[in-house]
Amino acid sequence: MQGLSAVQSCNAIQACNTIQACSGITVIPAAEEEVVPFTNTYSVDFDGTDDYATIADSDDLTFGDSSTDSPFSISAWIKNDSIGNTQRIVAKDTGSLVYEYLFTINGAGQLGLYLYDNNSSTNIYAASDVALSTGVWYHVVATYDGSGLNTGITLYVNAVTGTISRGGSGGYVAMHNTSGAVYIGSLPSTSQFFDGKIDEVAIIPSELSAAQVTAIYNGGEPADLTSYSPTVWTRFEEGSGTSIADSSGNGHTATLTNGPTFSTDVPEAVFTNTYSVDFDDSDDYIDLTAFNPSTQIGSGDITISVWVKLDSITGYDTVASLTYYNPSAEKSIKIQFLPGLGFRVQFANSGAFTNIYSTATIAANTWYHVIATRTGTTGNIWVNNANNGTTTHSNVGTDLSGATWHALGLYHAAATPDMGGLIHDYAIFDRVISSNERAELYNNGVSIDAREVTGADPVAYYPLNEGTSTVATDLISANNGTLTNGPTWSTDVPT
Repeated sequence: MQGLSAVQSCNAIQACNTIQACSGITVIPAAEEEVVPFTNTYSVDFDGTDDYATIADSDDLTFGDSSTDSPFSISAWIKNDSIGNTQRIVAKDTGSLVYEYLFTINGAGQLGLYLYDNNSSTNIYAASDVALSTGVWYHVVATYDGSGLNTGITLYVNAVTGTISRGGSGGYVAMHNTSGAVYIGSLPSTSQFFDGKIDEVAIIPSELSAAQVTAIYNGGEPADLTSYSPTVWTRFEEGSGTSIADSSGNGHTATLTNGPTFSTDVPEAVFTNTYSVDFDDSDDYIDLTAFNPSTQIGSGDITISVWVKLDSITGYDTVASLTYYNPSAEKSIKIQFLPGLGFRVQFANSGAFTNIYSTATIAANTWYHVIATRTGTTGNIWVNNANNGTTTHSNVGTDLSGATWHALGLYHAAATPDMGGLIHDYAIFDRVISSNERAELYNNGVSIDAREVTGADPVAYYPLNEGTSTVATDLISANNGTLTNGPTWSTDVPT
């Protein structure tokens, strides 16, 4: 048989009885699809005077038909050069005071989303009390459930909602499908412009959940939005020119107008080891019940990682507790400190208790990294990356089904908080992490981002690095906690 070229038909190959019988055939393997890593290189700098970007009107950029609305969300990264004037992030506007929606910042640097019923005076809105600062990258999101009510609007700054005020006027029914274009950085009807940098703007035809917003925030670094099926996704990755591609694949090209410039200043996740939480040994605790031990751990494997600094070693301290509390049938996994005994991890199974004590000598006013693990019926406690205790017992295999209590600083809801000292960087894994991962987390005594550990996959992660407010942010699934009874922020951290 003669050799076949790459363009000859498959029938010639099929005529061979076996592959071996075909001489002179070169089999060229199919090329593997190249996986291009997600990168973010450029943002666009708007001058606050006349710069903006515009996207032509399209029906899929409208979310109302004059009688009913449909859900949608707007996501963007912004960095203000100035605060004090009203500034526009995203708007759909005809240019003659006929709007559809407006994502904006007021003079106090607070977010708002306004929805309009075919004119500027008939609207509903929600506004956040979180005040933005200049020179800082923020991830801002507005979501709407399509209900026609201001209660259907939610606002997020770095995946946190804060307190939201709501209002409206004129008997709002629904947005109308106008001929207005989408403007980034401007509201043409009022000649108000954004002063600063904007990056990664997306309009998504669904109401994003809190967990989805947290995933998109991604700890402070833009993420791939493909899985959210955006209607338009303006990434500003060109670096030059005035035409901006739509990465959604829907062809909604944006055009830079009046000279906004590209910048290499982009959002980046920078882990800062800045804050811990100080508990007063009286009534302070952090409520973490949004992360449910029953549904998210049950009888499965678990690793708990936390940094602790005790004010005193003469008292009993509860560090972390995942508990179903019943005086005769408790089920729980807890990390605690006992005077004269040190740190322990305690497992309770139907009211029967098994303790694993550390062997490390613990001093007051000293930072310690404590890890507790459970796989099957075997448990371990590690202090500063040293295996301080292990045991195998049926109680260790407790099934946390029914356990709803989860807290730092408090054993169970009816108990008295008894944590005196500092807690920092709390993470939970639904497996037993490896020795290399333990070493990376300990990091020779300085905390690091648990998500950056090689192979890391925490199911909950509370860095406790906010430094303000009563929110303890979960960077994994938005199971945020609440600082309760006044624990305070401290700049004392592991170093």
